Amino acid sequence: VETTPKIKHFLWKSNCKALPVGSLLEARGLSVSPVYRRCGAQETELHVLLQCPFAVKVWELVPGLHTPSHINIDSIGQLLLHCRRMISLPPTGLGGTPLYPWVLWVLWTNRNKLLFEDKKFSEENSVLKAIQDARAWKAAQTYVEKPSLPPAVVPYGPLPTDNSYTWSVFSDAAWDSSTGNCG
Repeated sequence: VETTPKIKHFLWKSNCKALPVGSLLEARGLSVSPVYRRCGAQETELHVLLQCPFAVKVWELVPGLHTPSHINIDSIGQLLLHCRRMISLPPTGLGGTPLYPWVLWVLWTNRNKLLFEDKKFSEENSVLKAIQDARAWKAAQTYVEKPSLPPAVVPYGPLPTDNSYTWSVFSDAAWDSSTGNCG
């Protein structure tokens, strides 16, 4: 998936049932409410990312083809497979860059902000945030060619095989005699 390392890690954790949602924390013996604060249903990964009425509306607003539907998906694995078929439409300005990782990430971070900071975001703002973040990441991925070394530094032709070629190594050090510090 073309996305940030943190979102890749998040997607992996969600697929491995490693996200700290209420139902999993309760099943592991922690005294937390298994109820999703936004809607009152049982808090599972799939509910937060797809089945909650809030998530359903977010996915409906996403400008794309083949967006996932809460009706025919029963697991995070199915959700991720379905999302791979999703195509972002031109108004997003993403081209071939997938939008779904950012939508899932925004749904998760919105959940966390509601739970820990009591902040609510609208469905429209959530979709806009996902598109803006995806665009910013895509823009940052522009390949910049590194300038080549000046011709005088680059050896021409094959390297000698008789070990007569000498490499120059430059190094620097500092030492403070009054404190004994060095670096």
